[in-house]
Amino acid sequence: MAPITTDALDRLRRRYEELGEVIDELTDTIARSSTATESVLEPELIRARKELASLVERLKTLSGESSS
Repeated sequence: MAPITTDALDRLRRRYEELGEVIDELTDTIARSSTATESVLEPELIRARKELASLVERLKTLSGESSS
């Protein structure tokens, strides 16, 4: 595996922060929305959460932390 650069880690960390903001916004919007709007936004929230979990695992792996 190629060594990870500081730039790559910074990009992952920025994406992590962005996803956190997106998840917060989607959660707030869903809380105030109708059922129809919720059915549209919920899949986006699920995708964002999955990507965030993947980023967390990638950052842990790159930093040498165990995922357990």
